[in-house]
Amino acid sequence: FAEEAWWALTEKEDSLQGFLTYLSRFPKGKHQAKAEERLFTLEDEQLWAEADRKNTIHAYRDYLMRQDKGQHREEANRRINELLPAAEPPKARETPAPKKKPPKQDRIVATTPTEPKPSFLDSPLWTKLRKGLLIGLALLIPAYFVYRWASAPAKPKAWDCEANYEQCRLSPEGDYYLVQRGRRFGFVKTNGTQFISTVFEYAEFFQKNDLALVQLKDKWGFLHRSGNMAIQAIYDKAGPFKNGRAQVTLGNETFFIDEKGNRIDQGGGAQAITGLSVGQYAPDFSFVDVDGETYQLSQFKGYYWVLLNFWASWSSPTQRANEELLREYNKVSNNVKLIIINVSLDDDRNAWLKAIDKKGYDWLHTCDLKKWRS
Repeated sequence: FAEEAWWALTEKEDSLQGFLTYLSRFPKGKHQAKAEERLFTLEDEQLWAEADRKNTIHAYRDYLMRQDKGQHREEANRRINELLPAAEPPKARETPAPKKKPPKQDRIVATTPTEPKPSFLDSPLWTKLRKGLLIGLALLIPAYFVYRWASAPAKPKAWDCEANYEQCRLSPEGDYYLVQRGRRFGFVKTNGTQFISTVFEYAEFFQKNDLALVQLKDKWGFLHRSGNMAIQAIYDKAGPFKNGRAQVTLGNETFFIDEKGNRIDQGGGAQAITGLSVGQYAPDFSFVDVDGETYQLSQFKGYYWVLLNFWASWSSPTQRANEELLREYNKVSNNVKLIIINVSLDDDRNAWLKAIDKKGYDWLHTCDLKKWRS
């Protein structure tokens, strides 16, 4: 967005300095080719205007030397030819008169020796050419260094994020900022290069899986670090990924998804428990709680009293038993290290979550929504 705004101002200004500034600020920008082309055109027009104003052979030759692809080269050559002195027409060849024999003399007369023919290096033309070459060389050398200085990219300065955005939060890795402009969020590298535009209504940092929770058009989804939406923003609610899964809400239904957006079994594939009898220890199994955290039953061994409580929101007797259990739990929870794992036999997630919220059970909860097939 910053580059597009800058480009719009540069096009409107349409000046050499404007395009030079754009190229120094965005050396690999989207409009680099257009900027360089327009910069060449403006330089060409400026040099031609100067040559046209002076209207001298030297001015036109200087233009041709500096603009090997200029738009006015043909006109410059034409004007040079007009300014050059017209070539003198060749003289008609005279027929030499027949030599007359010198009269015989009785004595030898001394004659003056003829002067040698002057060389080209001693001619006035060579003197003028030599003087012109020296002057042209004296002008060309400083002009070359001025051109190199003007065309050199500006030295980058340390970029100040807070001078460009209302809010800047440096990532934990320290390689980018989560920025806010107005009510929109985006991502900017520490050198000021914007790699994801400020278009989101809310955004969080990228997690280790390169996904960031974002809000777009009042819906939630997950953005990949490359700038593409890994999981489209279609959910009414969503939370960050934990242990490879994220809890989302779509309509009246809440469930978990994996890092590819596929819906997964909330129960996490709990192991089957079979062959139990009274007084026997419960076999070890893993489960996922309502917040998406994965637990192993064996991790509580030796540290807590563990009670596995099986119930269902549709079972009135188990709900009444839960209420009694809650009263007893509140009496001893400060003195006894007791963990209660509520295993629901529900198949309706909304009904299950509603029952948990209504009763205020401060326990671990799990349910794979398979009812008696759990």
